[in-house]
Formats: sequence, structure tokens, C-alpha cells
Amino acid sequence: MSESTTGQGKNKLGFGYMRVPHVNGVFDYESVNAMVDRFIELGFTYFDSASEYLGSELALGKSLVARYPRESYWFSSKMNILSMSEPKHLQEMFDKTLRRTGAEYLDAYFIHILSPPLFEQADKLGAWEFLRGLKERGMIKHIGTSYHGPPEKLDELLTAHPEIDIVLSMINYIDWARPDFLGRDVYEVIKKHGKQVTVIEPCKGGLLASENTEAAKVLKAANPDVSAASWAFRFVLGFDNIKAVLSGMGTIAQVEDNAKTFNNYAPFTEAEQKALDEAIGLIQAQPRIPCTSCGECAPHCPVKISIPFMVNLWSDHLVYLDKEGPGYLIGYLKTHGSGSPVECTKCGACESRCPENIPIMEIMENLERELGETSRKYVQITKKIDNYEVTVG
Repeated sequence: MSESTTGQGKNKLGFGYMRVPHVNGVFDYESVNAMVDRFIELGFTYFDSASEYLGSELALGKSLVARYPRESYWFSSKMNILSMSEPKHLQEMFDKTLRRTGAEYLDAYFIHILSPPLFEQADKLGAWEFLRGLKERGMIKHIGTSYHGPPEKLDELLTAHPEIDIVLSMINYIDWARPDFLGRDVYEVIKKHGKQVTVIEPCKGGLLASENTEAAKVLKAANPDVSAASWAFRFVLGFDNIKAVLSGMGTIAQVEDNAKTFNNYAPFTEAEQKALDEAIGLIQAQPRIPCTSCGECAPHCPVKISIPFMVNLWSDHLVYLDKEGPGYLIGYLKTHGSGSPVECTKCGACESRCPENIPIMEIMENLERELGETSRKYVQITKKIDNYEVTVG
């Protein structure tokens, strides 16, 4: 971590368009516009979207690109190569991004969710050559990728492709504390190659922003004047090479709170670090459902529920007492082909194959009871904006 803190948080907050406000399944542009205006007024300029976030590129176009001079903000988007079969699909996806946003160029364009199994796919499609061509023509300013995999493979990737400027990487204090967390070494590889980091999941999908847990109470006692989320952001702002820290904000209050944290960043005091260590210990001590994500169950589900993912979502809910994050993910999975917990037929095919003897059917009932309303809200939203180039706004 850096010892220099002057200006460490200035302009580092990134506005993620993944969860901007909706009303009755349609973007609430009055609220989105107000958030964008306040974000810029407070001195921040980094905005982020992705082709995979249903409707978000169009929302960014209408609330940002159409309302502010292009040179006044910095924005990135991402392309998913997983489903691509031909090189022409790269250009088609980029063209869609430009059309949806109305932008003449992107400040950064990322390959989305890149892992070692997709390296060959990227090479086959000519993805890196395509990105270099966009940069040479001034269509993008920076080349990037998100990365999910072991550090040695990232080292190989950055050695083979020095044109990569920015890596999207997951950093948060609870995962960082895990002895098996590869992200620590991934970060060191990024630093070694002199690349910038855009941090994703600083609040672990919103879970570390929960004010309801025993861990949050410890943090509140140590500093009553700040939010739980501020602790998560201050943790990542202590690192070097940070281009931005993305936050999926949904209210003006969140914009204000995050801006206060970033504009007044200070490293943890000794007492605060002690409180954070205690909070991490409390979270780690919470019993989790012993799902190893082995995948023995899911292929036998007649309604195609993503069972390991759902089981771990229930674990997250029990540990963090948060409904919004897990509920959002259930809704997102449903719109992308997974069955939802309410569709569970109680056939028992999953439980009969679970090596850990997890009560999966009971968990599906619990998910529907506790998180069903939230997940149905997101299903409604994503269904309404699925054909978003025509229907949203």
C-alpha cells in the first residue's frame, strides 16, 4: 500500500451504471440525471457501463452523453466475447455500444470477465488486434480487461499484450483477508507491469455496505460519523496504481456519502485498523453453508436453477443480512436463463447428488421467502428493458 495519501481519493470514485434507479421497470431518468449532475458537481468524472448490463449503455447515453460536453467526463464500457463465434461480432458489439450511448469514442474499452479459458477465444477472434485498431483510429483511448484467474496467467497475458493499459480487478477487505485469495498476487502482477487498476466489488456487491451486522456495529462504534461503505472504500484507496473505484450507486444519498469519503480520504488510524480487523474476524467467524460449487447438482435440475450460485447467495444473506445484493443477482440470473428458487419442483435430484448433504430444497424455499420480492423486482426491470434499444425511456 502507498504511504503517500495526498489527493489519494480525488477523482477516483467511479459511477457504475449497473444498478441505476428504476420506476415500474423503466429507468427513472429524473433520479438518474440528478445523480449524474451531483456526481459531476462534486468533482468526479469517471463513468462505467457494459453491453451485458441491460439498458445501462442507453441510460448512460441519455443521462450523460446527451447532456454534457464529451471532453468533460471519462467513460468506459465492456464487451463480452464469450458468446462470439466470428471476428465480425467484435465490431458489431462495439457499434452497438456507440449507437446506444451516442458517444463518438470511448475513453476505455474492456474485454469483460476474461479468464484463462477465454484467452484462446480472444486470440481466435483477433480481439487484441481489434482493440489496437480502435485505439489507432481514435475510437478508444485505452485498452483494458477485467480479469478473473490465477496471477501467473495474468502475468503471461500482460507480457504478451503490453497494449493493455488498465485491469479491472476485485479488491475488498474481506476477500483480501482470506489466505486463499488470489487477488492479492493478481494485484502485485498488475503493479509489476506498471498498469492501472480499476477496482470492482470494493463493497463485495454491496454486502460490506450493510449497516445491520455485528461487524458494522463494531465499525460504527469506532467512528460513528461514517457509513459502513466508507470503510470499504478507504481500504482500497490505500493501494497504489488505482485509476478508479467503481460503485453501483442508486441514490443521491449514496453519491453524497461516497463523495465525502473520496474527497476526504485518510488512511486508517491505529484504532480504526484494530476495529476493521475485529469486524473482519466477526464476518469470517460466521458459519457458511459448506457448498464447494462442485457442480454435481445443477445438471440434474429440471428447471435449470443455478444451484451452487443460489446456495452461496443464501450464505451471503445469512452473513451480511443484506437482501438487495443477493436479490439483484437472483433476478439477473433469471433473465439470463437460470431458473429461480420459486420454480424449484422439490424433486430432490440435487440433494441426492450433493456430497455435502446440503438441504438445497429448504434453501430454495428460504430464498423465495426472504429475497423473492427483491429478485422479482429486478426480473420485472430486466424483462421490460430486454429490448431496451426500443422500449426504455
